[in-house]
Amino acid sequence: MNSPMALAQLVTTLPVRRWRTPALVAVAVVAAWLVGWYGVARSPVLLAGALVAVPLAAAVLRDLRIALVGTIAVIALLPFGVAPLRLGASPTLLELALLATLGGWLARRVATGRGPVRITAAGPWILLFQATLIAAQIATLAQSGSLSIVRMIFKLELAILFFFACASLATNDDWRRLLVRSVVVIGACQALVALALFAAPRELALRALLRLGPLGYPTDSTVLRYLPDTDRLRATGTAIDPNVLGALLMIVGVIALTQLLAAEPVLPRRWLVIAAVVVLPALLVTFSRSSWLGLAAGVGLTALVRYRHLLPLMGAAAVAFALWPTTQRYALHLLSGLRAQDRAAAMRLGEIENAWQIIQAYPWLGIGFGEAPTMTLYPGVSNVFLTFAEQAGLIGMAAYVAALAVALGTATILWWRHRAAPGADLLLSVLAALAGTLVASMLDHHFARLPHLVALQWGLIGLAVAAAYDLDAASPGGTHPGPLPAKEGVRQLPAHDDGQ
Repeated sequence: MNSPMALAQLVTTLPVRRWRTPALVAVAVVAAWLVGWYGVARSPVLLAGALVAVPLAAAVLRDLRIALVGTIAVIALLPFGVAPLRLGASPTLLELALLATLGGWLARRVATGRGPVRITAAGPWILLFQATLIAAQIATLAQSGSLSIVRMIFKLELAILFFFACASLATNDDWRRLLVRSVVVIGACQALVALALFAAPRELALRALLRLGPLGYPTDSTVLRYLPDTDRLRATGTAIDPNVLGALLMIVGVIALTQLLAAEPVLPRRWLVIAAVVVLPALLVTFSRSSWLGLAAGVGLTALVRYRHLLPLMGAAAVAFALWPTTQRYALHLLSGLRAQDRAAAMRLGEIENAWQIIQAYPWLGIGFGEAPTMTLYPGVSNVFLTFAEQAGLIGMAAYVAALAVALGTATILWWRHRAAPGADLLLSVLAALAGTLVASMLDHHFARLPHLVALQWGLIGLAVAAAYDLDAASPGGTHPGPLPAKEGVRQLPAHDDGQ
């Protein structure tokens, strides 16, 4: 019995099978009792979250499409949701979704070595832009170094990193179509929610929105928004602010309308029509003028470069919008903003003047993300470019413009070169939606300050870059033989790889 061989023989003769099932049952009972005790005595919500999170994390590692679609769902449906955890600073649902996507992508890449890491020509400029945001805050750390400011920078940086995940994961047409389809379908669901709340009695809409309180949403009457100095309700859905909802629906509307004209749309045309019929009225009742103009710019650009026969029809629609009694009040609201005749538009002019004073006083790295260093300066301007100039100075704004110019310029040039190739229509729809965001950025700051819209914009930019490079690689005489060569920062992906 002292020899290892004899001990091994004894072990193999024991009736292990007879006791295996009772032992497993006993372990399961004890584990279930411990879990139940912890849930009752400590935190049922935390326990439920853990029970959901574990299989979800396993599913994400197995198929990253779940993480991507889940991130889009959070962006569209619960952009300001906070995980109901009893912690000092509870993570937002967006942070968890982005971390799951980025972490799952990197973990899968390290574990399997499959899939490209696409930096692309725009990557260094994007990283430089991110670095300027951090440098600007470090330079003003003495004035605004609170934990909330650090969290804000972390969320913005995480949102911008979504570019690299989308550029690297959107490795074939199926993935790109899935992402665009998700934006349209989930965005249309948000539009349905917004219309339902807008049409419901106000007390009922108020009670419904207050039920989001446990997820970190406002719990007072401000969840209902009105036009200034009026009792005219504006649609908000679950986006809290009508202009924020408008920015999302603008992107969805541009993609849905332009895909209706595509040779191979991401959804059957009848579903795209349904999506447009839901999204456009919801966008209208947000009274978000920047989003209206962004929608017009995105669709108009598509018509100008590819479907010129639709330009007279768009002109007739604009005239009807201005003259039809049902929509005339919306046209007057738009005209009032363009003329700076109402209080909201006049405030925007004051914000621009104040932003110029801040830029003059702090030209290089701005004032960071906190309060202004002096009582006479008031940060905040309804313009993305001036917002970054305030926060990160002219250096930060220049890096932002350079990153956008390189990414969108490259994608646009490659689309134009291969505009007759399969897949070009999808790229055109994404570029049109991004053009709409740039127009809206001139009149609002949402794509600079709200992490979920920042993530959506940079995710679509990453998708556009990936589609453009692959479109070029698949075309005869393309300048990129597959994804960019490794020496340029991009790893080669085999044609049969599913991107996981």
